[in-house]
Amino acid sequence: MGCAVVIEVMRRLVAEGHPNILIVAATTQEETGVRGAHTAADVVHPDIGIAIEGGVAGDVPGAHPEETQARLGAGPGIFLYDFSEQPNRRLVSLIKETGKTEKIPNAV
Repeated sequence: MGCAVVIEVMRRLVAEGHPNILIVAATTQEETGVRGAHTAADVVHPDIGIAIEGGVAGDVPGAHPEETQARLGAGPGIFLYDFSEQPNRRLVSLIKETGKTEKIPNAV
């Protein structure tokens, strides 16, 4: 799903244009030894990194609701912290405001 989102973003940005340099990497193994996107970021040194990935919904059969606030059909979730990263507060605010403006439901 993450790759499909990234491809659609690239398609739209080509059509609309934008003033930034966009570098895209499809990676794996981010949970094992901080590989994946960290490796790409170490090479590129981006100003901002955005990871797109599938999460776990807490309201489907067999799920553990205590492990996530995400709900199926409730819109995108934003993971703000993990063991190695902290969010860019201005980017988080921009994402939340864009969601409100575009009337995108928010899972968190």
